[in-house]
Amino acid sequence: IADNPRSFNDWAAKQTYIALANMMTAAALVGIDSTPMEGFQKENVEKLLSEKAFINLDEYRVSIMAAFGYRADEPKRAKTRQTVGDVVQWVE
Repeated sequence: IADNPRSFNDWAAKQTYIALANMMTAAALVGIDSTPMEGFQKENVEKLLSEKAFINLDEYRVSIMAAFGYRADEPKRAKTRQTVGDVVQWVE
């Protein structure tokens, strides 16, 4: 993997999702909302973070972004769960 920059980047991005999932779960447990973000302009984000001295581009790259915060308003309706029979089909 390390010999191919594209393969290495793909692998590293997948590893990032593992940490991100844990961060989002921990945030939810303390009442903080979060959402992952893809589709951003990677080069622009990396340039900004580098200029602000948040990352060293010789060592790190951005693979995913996430927003964390508190919602302004509560959802308009309560969450509901469907019955197991409505969403699961048992195959024997």
